[in-house]
Amino acid sequence: MSLLAPETTIYETAAPPAPNTSSWLFHIDARNVVATHWEPLLTEGRVEGFRVRLLETAGRPARAALSSFRNVAKARQVNFLGEPLADCPLEDGKIRLELTAHEWVEVEARW
Repeated sequence: MSLLAPETTIYETAAPPAPNTSSWLFHIDARNVVATHWEPLLTEGRVEGFRVRLLETAGRPARAALSSFRNVAKARQVNFLGEPLADCPLEDGKIRLELTAHEWVEVEARW
């Protein structure tokens, strides 16, 4: 899939990270939910969040929490044209999602 997706490059000035043995940018806590697309949400060249498409793969309902390296302040489910459908509930900066069997959703999140 990475061969089909355009490369996303964003340059930012930041302090060097503290050394860790492991880390992550995004985390989905359901094994039967996979991210099929990621892209940054840009406003005047500044990253203000992200857009992700999530697919339920096991043919059963899923409850999932999507975490990012920053707490999410606002999230909403959109259709594939970017039109809003519903707000997503947040809990401790994580996006809470309920997917039906084989459901494919697109979510916009802002920090």
